[in-house]
Amino acid sequence: MTKLSACCAAVTCTSLTRRLNSGGGTRVEIPPADQSYADAKHQRVARWRRKNIYRWDPIKPHTAHQETPTTIAPAPALDDESVGEPDFYLNLTDARIVATEALLEASENIADTIEARAMSCFFGDAGLGKTFSVLAALKEVAADRVLLLQFRSHPTPRDIRMELFTALRLEGEPPSHPSEFDRPLKRTLARKPYVIVCDEAQQFSRECFEFVRHLWDTGKGPTRPAVLFVGGEEAYKTLYSEPALASRIHIRQEYTPMGLEEAQRNIPLFHPIWANAPAELIEYVDDEGGAGTFRMWSKITYHILEGMKRRGPPKPTRPSHAGPSAAPCPTAAGTPVPRKPSDQPHRHPGTPLPQPARRPHRDHPCGARRRSCPRHHHPAQRHPLPRRRPRHR
Repeated sequence: MTKLSACCAAVTCTSLTRRLNSGGGTRVEIPPADQSYADAKHQRVARWRRKNIYRWDPIKPHTAHQETPTTIAPAPALDDESVGEPDFYLNLTDARIVATEALLEASENIADTIEARAMSCFFGDAGLGKTFSVLAALKEVAADRVLLLQFRSHPTPRDIRMELFTALRLEGEPPSHPSEFDRPLKRTLARKPYVIVCDEAQQFSRECFEFVRHLWDTGKGPTRPAVLFVGGEEAYKTLYSEPALASRIHIRQEYTPMGLEEAQRNIPLFHPIWANAPAELIEYVDDEGGAGTFRMWSKITYHILEGMKRRGPPKPTRPSHAGPSAAPCPTAAGTPVPRKPSDQPHRHPGTPLPQPARRPHRDHPCGARRRSCPRHHHPAQRHPLPRRRPRHR
C-alpha cells in the first residue's frame, strides 16, 4: 500500500467515525443467533436487538467487522468430482463386483433419476450393500458431478451446509447466518448438473430433509441437482411421513437379503476362494453366518484368508504318496465298507463285554483300587493288619 492510499484510507475512516458520532450516536441492529444446529424442541423465538452506540472512536479500523465475501472457486476438473471405485468391506483383496439384481436395478433407477433431475430414495437394512451399489452404479452411468455427503451421528442443517461448502470447494469463511450461507450454495449448485448423494439418511431429521428439498426446489432446468437418499428404513418412513417430501420422491428402491439360489449363483463370482465351493457348502455358510448379505460374506472370507495365512493351506485327507498300486479307499467314493461276520468273534447275548485293562494303582498292593478289588474288599480276605496292644493301667 502506498503512502497516498494509506492517507486516503485514514481520512475516510476519520470522516466515517465523525458521522457515526454525530447526532447522539448511531443505532445498530444485531440479528438473532443461528439456531439451526439445535433441535426444534430447544429452539426459542429470538428477536432482533437494537443498540445505540455513542462513541465510535475506540473501534479501530482494523478491528471493525468487515464482511468477507464468499467467492466461488474455479470449477475443478471432471476427474476430481467424479465418483471413484467403491471400497470393499475390510479392504478385502481379490474381491470382485458382482452384477446382482439389486445392483442392476439401482443402475437403472439412478440413470432415470439423473435424467429426470429428481430425488430418489434407496433404503434397506444394514449390510445389504446400499452405498456400495449406488457408488458402483454411479461409476457405470458416468455421472457428471457427484457430491458424496457423509455426516456424523444425527446431523443438523448447518452440518449439511458445511459439508456442501467443503465439497463445492468454496473459498472464504463460511457465513454464520443461514440465509447468507445459502446464497453461495445455490449459485454454485446452479452452475453444473450435480448429483448429491446423502449417505446414512436414516439419521436425518425432518429439518434436514426440508433443507435438501429447498435446495432442490431452487434449481431450475437441466442444472437442477439430482438427489439420492441412501439409508435405513427410518429414512423412508421420515420422507413419506411428510406429504411435501413424499410427493417429490421420484423412485424408491428397497434392498433385501439374497436368497439361497442367488447366493449360490453370486458368491462363487465374489471371491476366488469360493469359485469351486459346492452348493451345499455355500448353503451351510449362508445359514450359519452369511445371512444373504455381502458384508457378512466379506467378513467370513476375510477370516478364512487370515487363517490360511497363519496356519497354511488345509492338508489333504488322503496321503499324497499313495501310488496307483495302492488299494482304493472305499469311503472316498461314498460307498460304505461291507462288514463281514468273521470280523468280530461270536458273543452270547448274556455275556458282558470285555473291559479294558486298568492302570495299576499306586496305593494298593494288587494294583487296583481298594473298593474295586473283590479280594481285598471282603472283610475275611483283607490283608492282616497288626493289632494294637492294650495299654496297661
